[in-house]
Amino acid sequence: MTAPSKPMADSWIGRGVQVVVGHYNGNLPQEKLRNLTDGGNFVLLTDGKSSSEEINANNFNPIGWGEGGAAVKLSKEEERLSDETFSINQFSLYVSDRIALNRSLGDYRKPSCRSKKYRAFLKYPTLDEALRILPVTVKVLRTKQRVGLIRARLMGAQEATGDVLTFLDSHCECTEGWLEPLLDRIKDNRKFVVCPVIDVINDRTFQYQKGLDMFRGGFNWNLQFRWYSLPNDIVKHRLGDPSSPIPSPTMAGGLFSIDRRYFEELGTYDHEMDIWGGENLEISFRIWQCGGRVEILPCSHVGHVFRHISPHDIPGNSSGKILDGNMIRVSEVWMDEWKFLFYKLAPQTAKLRSIVDLSERIELRRRLQCKNFKWYLKNVFTDHHMPMEEDFFGRISAEAKRLCIVNRPGDPGSKKHQLSMAPCTLGFDHWQFWIYSTDHRLKSDEHMCLSAVQTVHDGGKWTVQLKECLGYDNEHWDYNRQVPPNLIL
Repeated sequence: MTAPSKPMADSWIGRGVQVVVGHYNGNLPQEKLRNLTDGGNFVLLTDGKSSSEEINANNFNPIGWGEGGAAVKLSKEEERLSDETFSINQFSLYVSDRIALNRSLGDYRKPSCRSKKYRAFLKYPTLDEALRILPVTVKVLRTKQRVGLIRARLMGAQEATGDVLTFLDSHCECTEGWLEPLLDRIKDNRKFVVCPVIDVINDRTFQYQKGLDMFRGGFNWNLQFRWYSLPNDIVKHRLGDPSSPIPSPTMAGGLFSIDRRYFEELGTYDHEMDIWGGENLEISFRIWQCGGRVEILPCSHVGHVFRHISPHDIPGNSSGKILDGNMIRVSEVWMDEWKFLFYKLAPQTAKLRSIVDLSERIELRRRLQCKNFKWYLKNVFTDHHMPMEEDFFGRISAEAKRLCIVNRPGDPGSKKHQLSMAPCTLGFDHWQFWIYSTDHRLKSDEHMCLSAVQTVHDGGKWTVQLKECLGYDNEHWDYNRQVPPNLIL
């Protein structure tokens, strides 16, 4: 995504807010939407073409579309009705309301997962049996005003009495055998915080698409959550047992299970963080640095609707300030000297960070005897792309031409980055800064490396391309001051 020349409304560091998994993957809405209810009565949220009778045309009795996780195909007229109400939740309400609450889904687990035997305490009595013999209470907690994801989850955690807390976004579907692996792993060690593999539910057709268990959570220099390929050592370790847990430096945040007492001992969520944004990184850093472990379990699959933009407004139209405040709390408390990178990319936080009170969380870190961020990078996020003290960090330039190598995102919506030469800029330039690491790799943000790639055409010509860092030999570069000028990139 190319950053606009001027900061947009509802933007952070000049780019639309990007949040992955558990929230929204895209920009905040351009105009404020009204709440679903106003004074207890249904109010219209769209352009006036849809009535409450049309929206609730299924009479709260889904007719069972999309069985087996299949895509729902609509006629032209049905597509029109779907489009009219899409903005209410940023997924097709028309399709969602016609899918059974307990629609059948496939078994997306690996064969080795299906044959696993879990402990008896996880299986008996089953929930169906409990429903037949006991009243099962579902407690709904409501606030008088919007408090956001973080404080809403804290409310639920305070009311819960079970041994394990499981947090799921509302726009999820669970598949066969999803819960037992999570509970079983926590039984092994109460300091394990475990996440399912997140499958994708299409926001328009509600087709269920199995996710891959070849990725784990990380983050970029902007402190945005990212999925990155598993490093080679973990890939090799899993060859013997593909169902084995995957250690993840960060969690996506929308779906995970944690021992309730451990959650409390660890400091729950940071209750001074607002709405959402950064809470998943904060709790991930805290778990790892304070003696716990975050894992993704391939034997657990949960589907999630990925929405492209948020259907909710930010109170006071202050999304930038809220996100900045949250990220200051993450970087100041947990990232030690690496916080400088975030501040270089977010200079607008300078005034705000001087008034943020972090004393309570800093005391929590001291009391829990947590390790430093350097330990986290060297032992947990071992394939990170953060600059270390032994690395070179700066521009790669052809001095005679005053040109620098630039790693720049491609077109908006594209995940591809473009490699080019451009005039060297002054000061800190996100996309002109590279890390030359002790393992002879040239790394940039977004886990990208300069790689030598042999083309299929042009007689097998070798070119330099930007690829995800995977630790291959074609990422190895030697620095030699004696190289003739005509061989310099």
